[in-house]
Amino acid sequence: MIRFKLLFLFDSLTTHIGEMQMILTIYSIAISSAAVITGMAIHANYKLQHGERLPVHWNARFEPDNFGPRRFALFFMPILFGMILLSTALALHLIPPGPINKTSSPAESIAVITFVAMALLAVKYFYLRAIFRWAEKHK
Repeated sequence: MIRFKLLFLFDSLTTHIGEMQMILTIYSIAISSAAVITGMAIHANYKLQHGERLPVHWNARFEPDNFGPRRFALFFMPILFGMILLSTALALHLIPPGPINKTSSPAESIAVITFVAMALLAVKYFYLRAIFRWAEKHK
């Protein structure tokens, strides 16, 4: 039911906005999300200048068990997530609907890229939150 309502909302957008505008929307969502994730890393780099090594992995008890250089710990994810977002946008744009691309309309493509962007933003947020909590304990 909710999926139907969301797709109806996106489909109504499609009728008012042309296909080229939808493609630009997909890319702008991907690029702006990558920029926000990078901004989060830059802010964290500024706040965590005192730590040269930061946790990059946690065990099952949520204790850091692997550490890396600060810049690697903070900027690897934005690079990886930027590549994921741009490749998803490219796939939605270049691969026609069919067995690989399950979206049947540009509106569904916007829904897919929005979901991917929000998921990656949430992952980066909780990753930085865990790093900040660890840094508070180890000042």
